[in-house]
Amino acid sequence: MSTELTTFSNPTLNRLGEELIINYKGFHSEQNIAKEHLGKAIVRRFLSGKLLFEYHDLIIEEMGSQRKFGEHIGVSESMLSNDKRAYEALLERGVDTPEKMFELLNKKGLKAGIYEWERLPSLLVDPDAFKDRRAYAEKRLEKLATEVEDIIKSAESANNNHIAELARDTMSRIGETKEHLDKMDPLSYQWESLKYRNWAKSLGWDFIKDEPAENLEFHHTDMMGGSGGSGKKLPDVFGLPVSLPTHRAIESGAYRPTPIQIASGLIKLLTLFIITHWNKDD
Repeated sequence: MSTELTTFSNPTLNRLGEELIINYKGFHSEQNIAKEHLGKAIVRRFLSGKLLFEYHDLIIEEMGSQRKFGEHIGVSESMLSNDKRAYEALLERGVDTPEKMFELLNKKGLKAGIYEWERLPSLLVDPDAFKDRRAYAEKRLEKLATEVEDIIKSAESANNNHIAELARDTMSRIGETKEHLDKMDPLSYQWESLKYRNWAKSLGWDFIKDEPAENLEFHHTDMMGGSGGSGKKLPDVFGLPVSLPTHRAIESGAYRPTPIQIASGLIKLLTLFIITHWNKDD
């Protein structure tokens, strides 16, 4: 039962405040429920990894490979491999129960999320393994550039041309370093090719689901399944042909491909393109 807000003299502000209080309380409640469900989902992955680890020999003996086993039960080989590797990495650290897993993740400063689970072997060694340090370096360079610019102005006002010239040389090197950092980011290259997109769609293959498909769409995606953000467009090198149902499911948020699915699809598509177009003009 809500209490009528009387904080403001304006009745409209009181009503607005009441609605915002309800909304934010609801947000925190739903957020806690989502965290609880996510924790339960990770426990499922943990238990799956445990089963795959314990029955690995039987799976190989009966099916020949984990991939074939996955095909028969309708689970991707990448998911099976991720779960088995994550469980093995935890077991090496004496973690054999979900409770111990959450305790270790907390000590390492890691979240119990899908992103962390699928990179767990590396993150347990180095929790910062997948952090992009370019942003940090760029901020440091910007700060340094501001300081050097102040030195140039101060030297010029004092007619100290030698110091000003040295500072300008330093500023030039900072600019070169920033340019180098930009080139390290493949997303900075806005390459577009209608020929490439049409060629990719002509293959008749959904490179996310890794299966034949018709009526393909060319879906742009970064390594985490994002489309580049509002107002941004990813280069075509970060695009994959996918079926119309797959494309709709991704765009609506009903389906989110894993980084391994995305990386595998991109590698296969680009490798195929290089092989089939080597020494060709297009």
